[in-house]
Amino acid sequence: MVRPAKDMHDKVALHDQFVESMRPMMEGRVTANEIEICLACGRSLANALEDDDPEKPPLLCQLANLLINRRKPGDCERAAGMIRTALANLPEKMKPHTQRLRYDLASALLGISEDCDSTADVEAALVKHAPEAIALAEAMDPTDVIANERIDARELKDACFNNLCIPLMKAHGRRHTPAIFELYETAVKAAIAFEPTAQHVSNYGAALCRAGKFEEGIAQYEKSLTMEFGPYVNLRANVERWLDGARRQLAGTAPKDGLTFVTEDGEEVHVSAGEGNELQVEYDEDTGVGVAVSVKKE
Repeated sequence: MVRPAKDMHDKVALHDQFVESMRPMMEGRVTANEIEICLACGRSLANALEDDDPEKPPLLCQLANLLINRRKPGDCERAAGMIRTALANLPEKMKPHTQRLRYDLASALLGISEDCDSTADVEAALVKHAPEAIALAEAMDPTDVIANERIDARELKDACFNNLCIPLMKAHGRRHTPAIFELYETAVKAAIAFEPTAQHVSNYGAALCRAGKFEEGIAQYEKSLTMEFGPYVNLRANVERWLDGARRQLAGTAPKDGLTFVTEDGEEVHVSAGEGNELQVEYDEDTGVGVAVSVKKE
């Protein structure tokens, strides 16, 4: 049982209280009530520590992970603030965790948009937080050595870019707005510059066509078809069908206000630019990268 510290300024007592509150989770007994107790104990300890105390950043990171895993409304934004503070005051012993913390902060920032209900709220959250997430991904050092990780820094940076591109691509698929397109274009260009993949390049082509930039989109589709799709060879045929549709739009034989998709049977399907029309995405199971393969019409 967690016993409250008698003196809320007694750092030793607060630390012991927090450690005791963490024990059920260390033993795999995680309940909503135990998480609440742990968060309360952790916040009390964090408030008692000075910002330059070397014990505060790791504590904030623990609390942030609890919030991200709990995912109540507002938790991702609170977690982002904690990780941001930790990164700004990182003690030497935590420097090997820098790339992981950048990844976690970017994930928390993107999680804010995932917790929104309406399209408008999702877009507003992405416009507010995606620029910082993109900057974090770009700042990740792929040559760094990461402590206690089964993934190397290059893989972590690549995963961060994938995590960035997917929600931006989905938001742009739901409704074309210049702000979301510009954010997605910035993210996918950075991802391609770091690790060119057929998935990223073809997704970029779809976004360009969605924005009415057919010649540029066709060029990206054509570029992706010169690349390897890895084990997901079926995605090549999907890109070829999107390319066929884009060429029809450029030629003026299909409407230009959205995207045209040509089915396996040669049927032309058009999705107009507007809310309610959403690109359906097939994801690479290993990397999380998606390729648009069909549409949901209004």
